[in-house]
Amino acid sequence: MFLLLLSFFFSCTDKTGTLTQGKMTSTHVYSQGRLGSVSGKGFSEVGDITFGGNSIKQEAPEKVVGTFLTFLLGGCLCNNTSIVMNEETKKLEANGNMSEAPLVVAAAKLGMRQGPEVDQWFPRVDEVPFNSKRKLMATLHKNVNAKAAAGGSAASADSGSGSKGESSPYAATAAAIGAPYFSAVKGAPNYVLDACTSMLGPDGEIVPLNAAGRKQLLSVVDELSSQALRVLAMAFAPMDAEPYRKEDGKQPAESGASGSGRTLGESGDDVAVKMDLLTKGLCFAGFAASIDPPRDGIKNALETSHTAGIRTMMITGE
Repeated sequence: MFLLLLSFFFSCTDKTGTLTQGKMTSTHVYSQGRLGSVSGKGFSEVGDITFGGNSIKQEAPEKVVGTFLTFLLGGCLCNNTSIVMNEETKKLEANGNMSEAPLVVAAAKLGMRQGPEVDQWFPRVDEVPFNSKRKLMATLHKNVNAKAAAGGSAASADSGSGSKGESSPYAATAAAIGAPYFSAVKGAPNYVLDACTSMLGPDGEIVPLNAAGRKQLLSVVDELSSQALRVLAMAFAPMDAEPYRKEDGKQPAESGASGSGRTLGESGDDVAVKMDLLTKGLCFAGFAASIDPPRDGIKNALETSHTAGIRTMMITGE
């Protein structure tokens, strides 16, 4: 009889995809000392990024180049997840890691998408995948237009593509990065910040990052995390040359000798060395915060259960 009463008065439910939509969605971005809001639902590219109610389109380019960099690094470069249309359900789905999906969508809201266009600007040279011990993912890229972009500024860089003369986010970010090669790093905020020695300042300039600065940035993470948001940090490291030579010998013809002269493969030891080289002297770009929103109607359903005297218990791996 006691067990029967328990089954009647308690309702146990899963969280992801039952109480929630099962679609991680970007809600906030923090860069250059400013917190912005990301609008939109699910995997739709419809939405905007605003600062104090003003669209990012209304902001001075040098004030938001860090936001563009944050989502370029996290959503286009250091990311292997894509958003695809399911031909049967006609719904957008994430093909890959659910934690990476909101970064892909947020980048698309800024006009930056994975594929041929971004690869023309920043082709990937190598990758060190994320693992639970390092809590970081890192990729190595060539900044194809570094010299041309460096001739201007993050505020004035032109796309050079002839597309209605509009400024390109790729040109602006290429100018901000500056160097012909760079690493893109994404991961847990404390692990990323531990490797950062600089950050983007209010006007897009690179400024030193000290212990006090890291503490302040971690307080931002704490504030966002207290709202049940999942926070990832993005950073980059400009390089004058490739920091190592890949074991297969594949390097761009014009790259010349690698920075370290070392040849590295995919063994455990070599991967560890790669990660050390790619995360050396990082520049903090920004944080991106995401949440898996509640399903439509779930609030009313829970209130109805509560009114009926049924206590809902959430069972989740988190």
